[in-house]
Amino acid sequence: LSPARPATTESERRQVTVLACDLAGSSLLSDDPEEMQGMIRRFHEIATEEVSKLDGHVAPRHGDGLQAYFGYPRVHENDAERAIRSAREIMRRVMGNRSASIRPLQLGIG
Repeated sequence: LSPARPATTESERRQVTVLACDLAGSSLLSDDPEEMQGMIRRFHEIATEEVSKLDGHVAPRHGDGLQAYFGYPRVHENDAERAIRSAREIMRRVMGNRSASIRPLQLGIG
């Protein structure tokens, strides 16, 4: 991985890769709101951890979805690749997780 360039305070045009993911059909996962919130919270924890590992920036969350930016605020030459690697790890961890805190789920990611 190449060293990151810090963002500047000046206006500049740059490429940013946006990773969007959410739990498909999460409202049907459980009749128990606390259990459902626990699953969503665990999904957010996993996704945030994986995005952070590759120097992505997680936007404020809404509901069961998450958006992350690669190339903002720090720029890397391979930000698109970092987004894809992050998406693969999120899918692997969420789809492979069989614990009580997050059931086998369907995940929309792009």
